[in-house]
This record gives sequence, C-alpha cells and structure tokens, in this order.
Amino acid sequence: MGLLRSIALISLCFVFTKTEATEDYSFWWANEGLEVSWDPETDVLLVEANGEDGMPGRAAWMGSAPSAGSSGASGGSVTLVLHRMPKELRVVARGGAGGDGATGARGKAGRIGKEGRDARVFSRPRPGRPGGDGENGGRGSDGGQGGQGGFVRIVYWPQLESYNPYWQSRVFVDVSGGRGGRAGLGGEGGRGGEGGQGGKQLISDRREPAGRPGADGQWGPPGYSGQAGDEGQIQLLEVSQAEEILVEILSSSR
Repeated sequence: MGLLRSIALISLCFVFTKTEATEDYSFWWANEGLEVSWDPETDVLLVEANGEDGMPGRAAWMGSAPSAGSSGASGGSVTLVLHRMPKELRVVARGGAGGDGATGARGKAGRIGKEGRDARVFSRPRPGRPGGDGENGGRGSDGGQGGQGGFVRIVYWPQLESYNPYWQSRVFVDVSGGRGGRAGLGGEGGRGGEGGQGGKQLISDRREPAGRPGADGQWGPPGYSGQAGDEGQIQLLEVSQAEEILVEILSSSR
C-alpha cells in the first residue's frame, strides 16, 4: 500500500489541471473557483471548492409550463499536501444547491355571462346568464437535484522536526451534498366570471336577476422537491520517511 500511495503522489500533477505551492503547502485541484485563505494570527488555513448552485426554474409564460430548477454542480476535487500542519485546517467542498422550481401558470379567468334580453312588447325580460368557471392553476415545476459533495485528499508530508502525530484532530472537512431545490408552488386558480346583467323590464328600470358568478379555479398542485446530493469522499494520508525517500527516487528516474 505504501508503494502505491507514493506512486499516486507522483502522478498527481497529471490527474489535476492546476497547481499551487508554497513552502508549507501544495495544492492540486481540478475545478474552477478554488479559494484559499490563511490567517497568520490564528494559523487557520481555509480551503473552499464549493460547487455552484443551480439556476431557478423559468416562470410560466404565455400559457407555457414552468421549467424545472437546474441541478447544482458537484463540489471540487482537491488534493492538499501539508509539509507543516497549521493549528486548524478547514476544507469545504460542498455540492451546490439545486435550483428552486417555479410557480405554476395562473388559471384563465372564466368568461363573463351574457346579459339577459330586455323586455319587448310581446316578450318578458330574461335574467342574465351565469359566468364561466375559472380554470385551475397549473402545476409548479420541480426543484433541481443537489450537487454531489467534492473529493478531498489531504496528505500530511511533514519534516521530522515538525511532525505532529495528532495532526488529524486539526482537520475539519465538509463534503456534504447540496440540498435539493424547493418545489415550485402551484399556480393560482382563475377567477370565476361575473354573471351577466339581467334584462330590463318594459316599463320600469328594474332588471331581472343577474346570472350567478362562475366558480373560482383551484390552486394547482406543487412540484416535487429536488433530491439532496450524495456525500463526497475524504482521504487522509500520511507520508512516512521511507515513502518520502521512495518518492524522490521515483521522481528522479522519470
């Protein structure tokens, strides 16, 4: 296992696309947006490679159904080689949150009832016609899938004079998956149409009863919430002095 681990360390530069190194730390990462900060007063090293959040769904427009929220991006893949262990190391590579679903389309309003016919010499006035029922609201769209947590490999490769056997107690890693997007709400039901006005009587200004108003449409059903992303992976490795010598030999022979 030690030999395989040493060979893996040598090949890191071929696996990851970007590198950065200082006297105490070396980084390899394969994603955009890596952020590294170090506080010299507290000796806390913070490394962040979080996935981007998904975009929210597009609202319903001109009778079209709303689109679902997009999936969150996976957390980054990061390898950190430590030659000196800080007092605290925090590595965060969470998956991005799924985009929220959009609200469903609003139901169309019911038509207005026709007016009743006015009275004539040989016919009686008629009441107004009922208003049309409003349409039910549309279904809300689904939330997006949360992004998977990232992959974090921390390699402790210390100098003999600075070796800390309890180095893992100083390491805090978060590779949790992103939350799923919230479900889009159902659209509001359309209002019922007003009843038509009743017809006038022949001699007076009185009218026949107006038609009954239409029923309001019901709210549409909500969409489904997006699923949370899966947990990422964490590897904590320590390079012994023998492995260090082997790495140097293999490196010089390439």
